[in-house]
Amino acid sequence: MPFIPASVGDWNRWANHVEEQPDRRIRLQVALARTSAGNGHLHEQLIRLMIWVGTEIMHPPEHPGVLTPYQILEQRRGWCDQQCLLFAFLIRHLLDVDCRLLELCHSDGTSGHTVAEVLLDPPILFDVEKEHQSVYRNATGDRLLGYGDLLQDSSPVARDGHWWKGTNGVGKEGFYLLGQSQMTCSVPTDKSLSWPWKDKP
Repeated sequence: MPFIPASVGDWNRWANHVEEQPDRRIRLQVALARTSAGNGHLHEQLIRLMIWVGTEIMHPPEHPGVLTPYQILEQRRGWCDQQCLLFAFLIRHLLDVDCRLLELCHSDGTSGHTVAEVLLDPPILFDVEKEHQSVYRNATGDRLLGYGDLLQDSSPVARDGHWWKGTNGVGKEGFYLLGQSQMTCSVPTDKSLSWPWKDKP
């Protein structure tokens, strides 16, 4: 039987079920994420959740260290790896979809970045962090691309015209120019994505 996400109303009732602070605030953030995802096509829901993460989570000057999704929501801060972990948490529990986190090295030899690849068929890459937020489409615009697609042809990243440049002057396409050797992959564990509450819509 296909997964049917709980409704926005169900999530709002769940969030307002407790009175304790700050837990109620964290629950409200999750309900707001579900509201932002909306209904309709899964791809569009995923994009809206990515945008929500970038809107809600601040990128601090110093890396805050290892944080759980609950702590990221509580502190509302995180670098690209933490924003991707939060994205992974939300899509699993709100949309019943999983992803893997890809740690990429740039062709400049110094810059690193984490992105999320949602494990659909075919997979889709989401550059979640608020200053980098992107999804990439093929030349005709009718398909969202995954990591393997971008390894074969990084021109969709170059076409994106993002402001970021590596120390060698190459843009974000540099994260896809070195082949598989530039990437380490991690699939978030059940423990790292565990649901922190006893109840759920």
